[in-house]
Amino acid sequence: MKPISGKIVERLARYRTFLTEQAPGHRTHLFSHEIAAAMRTADSQVRRDLMAIGTQGVPRHGYEVEALMEKLDLALSLDRTHAVAVVGAGHLGRALISFLEASRSTLCIKAAFDTDPAKCNRVHAGVKCHPMDSLEAVIAREAITLAILCVPAAAAQGAADQLVHAGVKGILNFAPVALRVPVNVALEEIVITTYLEKLAYFTTHPSKERRNGRHEER
Repeated sequence: MKPISGKIVERLARYRTFLTEQAPGHRTHLFSHEIAAAMRTADSQVRRDLMAIGTQGVPRHGYEVEALMEKLDLALSLDRTHAVAVVGAGHLGRALISFLEASRSTLCIKAAFDTDPAKCNRVHAGVKCHPMDSLEAVIAREAITLAILCVPAAAAQGAADQLVHAGVKGILNFAPVALRVPVNVALEEIVITTYLEKLAYFTTHPSKERRNGRHEER
């Protein structure tokens, strides 16, 4: 399969979530317009995205749900388990551990880390929190490849450097700071206040040009 863009990957992940959590359980087939309606996007967009991973619906029946899930899992590399670490065991870090542990996905939280001795050597939702000085050893032992950063801005770059040095290949950063990582390390950054400020702007400046990201075709 040819490489696909980040925007398509995001939409494919939403389609998978819909099929996993929202699609009617008794349905063996779904049409692209049904998926599009749930995602609030265009029917043509769904068809193009699914064609990008080598799958097409049948005019009379649509897409077979089980086969489509297999294609999505393969495209998103979710046909295997990914070991994940959470760095920062504060309120956000613990909330993410609880959420992901309850989701039963192939993203498995294997360890948490924190600099606060009061949080270390404790277990939250089945996940043990370790001190930062044991990060490299634990990541190697648990074969962890992905990490979620839930630390203050001032500590984020140092924590990211430790993760990269330990061999982590993908980082999801919640700290409000732009990180520098090598080109071979995937990085996604989510600054919650930025999204809230964007919402605040659009609620006070209505515009016909305002677009919900789920409607954009790229």
